[in-house]
Amino acid sequence: MPYDPESKGGAEATFRIAKVDLVPTEESLLAAYDTFTELADACLAWCDAANSRRHRVTGQIPADRLDIERTTLHVLPIEPLALAPGEERLVDSDRTVSFTSVRYSTSLGHTGAKVWCRVVGEELSITARTNSGDLSEIWRHKLSTPGVP
Repeated sequence: MPYDPESKGGAEATFRIAKVDLVPTEESLLAAYDTFTELADACLAWCDAANSRRHRVTGQIPADRLDIERTTLHVLPIEPLALAPGEERLVDSDRTVSFTSVRYSTSLGHTGAKVWCRVVGEELSITARTNSGDLSEIWRHKLSTPGVP
């Protein structure tokens, strides 16, 4: 949870423990890894060990608890979820939206519709709601400046 000192300490402790068990230092007496694969294997072994020992507070084994929790989890959609669709705009009658004082075109069928614009790298992504109610990217443009269509 953000801004929750109690849970933040738990997350930091996990990284501190992992760092001590995985990072070669004079204090840990661990030898350097010859390849990235060796480090990745050490990380997997550490995760297996950490997730198979009994938690001191709950008394449960994390791997067993995950098996229980999986029964209540839902399947994620194949398409990526737009967590931050962007700034809301209305598509004008000429099938364009204004974003940072620049006009950008949209695809057919969106005149008068609400869309969302967000910057992705050096491009503008325009997202709209589909007939099924899902959000989907309908157009992408290179970013421009006012007066340069």
